[in-house]
Amino acid sequence: MSGKRVLLHIGYPKTATTWFQKDLFPGIDNIKLFTNEKFVNNLKRADIADREQIRNVINSVNEETIVISNENILGSRNRVFSNPEYLAKIFPGAEIILFVRNQIDKYRSNYSQYIKQGGVLSPEAYLFSQGQDLFGGEKHKYYRVVNLYRDYFGKENVHIFFFEEFLENNQRFMSDFVRKLKLNVPNRFIDNRRRNVKLSASDIKTVRSFNRFCNKILPRFASNYLGAKQQYIIDKVFTGQGMKFMYSKKTNECIANYFRGDNRMLSAEFKQVEKYNYPL
Repeated sequence: MSGKRVLLHIGYPKTATTWFQKDLFPGIDNIKLFTNEKFVNNLKRADIADREQIRNVINSVNEETIVISNENILGSRNRVFSNPEYLAKIFPGAEIILFVRNQIDKYRSNYSQYIKQGGVLSPEAYLFSQGQDLFGGEKHKYYRVVNLYRDYFGKENVHIFFFEEFLENNQRFMSDFVRKLKLNVPNRFIDNRRRNVKLSASDIKTVRSFNRFCNKILPRFASNYLGAKQQYIIDKVFTGQGMKFMYSKKTNECIANYFRGDNRMLSAEFKQVEKYNYPL
């Protein structure tokens, strides 16, 4: 693309993607940042003519480095394995930024988010809402996803980062992150992460009961509207203090069994998989 460098920050969801979009990338010198949903939606459904239009937008940018950051680029569970080929046709030679997270911890975070947004299902019903298959399970087999991107973009252009390292030592992580990606951050990075409130076990019980009550007494449109606004309110009211929400031992084992094989292949290359207790 006329010699421009394109970085596609594609997720995963629940790995601080929004923080990077709002706090880190805007402070980097000499990049053009695209994060908006309209651009990403156009990108996701682009036909051949649209692809040329997207290339023209990229080529019209004055900056030499373009960062496109949105976790929805990764794709739904139905498109996640076809997206690498599709993206490579639009952005040949692009570099991929991909964050992964312990699947058990990520599914806990997903459920907390679901409850914040008005969900009423039990943890197990939420996880297996597609029948016997774990909800979105295949999408979270990281080794398979990583290798597909390597096939289309080259191993040297696919940068894998661990969300746990970002949390553990933010300063060290950010130093390694900008060095690896050759980005210029003019000022010393300050850890000002805005963390989402992670609901405790009792919080989830309370909010879920409230959600069920609203579903019974409110018209559907009102209940849906409340769900859209509810997360903001919950993050202001609840502190996440108390016993951590955990899936049952049986459910944890089910999740672990689903990912063990894929994680073992990933661990052969990345020691972080074992260090951060990914299912093995």
